[in-house]
Amino acid sequence: MTTNQALRWYNGLSLVHDLLSFNDWPYRDARKQAINTLDLQSGDTVIDLFCGTGVNFGPILERIGKHGQLIGIDGSTGMLARARKRINKAGWKPEQITVIVRDLLNLPPDYFSTILSAGVVPKVLITLALGVLSNYEEVFTNVFNAVPDGTRFVILEGYCEEGARGAWLLNFIGYSDCRRPVWEPVQDLTHDYQETWYPAKFKYIQGSLLVATGVKR
Repeated sequence: MTTNQALRWYNGLSLVHDLLSFNDWPYRDARKQAINTLDLQSGDTVIDLFCGTGVNFGPILERIGKHGQLIGIDGSTGMLARARKRINKAGWKPEQITVIVRDLLNLPPDYFSTILSAGVVPKVLITLALGVLSNYEEVFTNVFNAVPDGTRFVILEGYCEEGARGAWLLNFIGYSDCRRPVWEPVQDLTHDYQETWYPAKFKYIQGSLLVATGVKR
């Protein structure tokens, strides 16, 4: 997989993404837990990396209140077009949400300092994205190095063991490899690491969803 191939796939997938995911039914419980794990408070700043069509936006905005800030970043222009439609349809305040098209595979070390207010320690959410990346360790490490100490990370990802029934379907839809142990760089780099596993809701799929979290110190 190359970056351009993945972006072309997700630009096309954006047209039917929410339909194919059954309005998030397979992920809803785990996604709710991932957002709860961020431990959001009124006024927090959240970076939703690989934010896609903005499925996380509503629950995040409910928790950070009118003084919080949400920054959604994705490399797919198609996905972000759907995210902007979601924002407009919901009537969320545009001054509270920043949506950025950005290649997250090549972040300069000072990137987040250019989009965050001085002194702000964000909370970072990554959902159903790292498994797409063959260099997921490098990508997460670059993000980790670019945020300030005290930043909490939460990831939500799918995982299937080698030969698991239904893995092909997850890999096809997500253009990913669900065998990748994408939680390992989070475990290796952060403090206070915790993880929770959830069985897949589709009985055909022998796999799990993982919510993992840790803090940069």
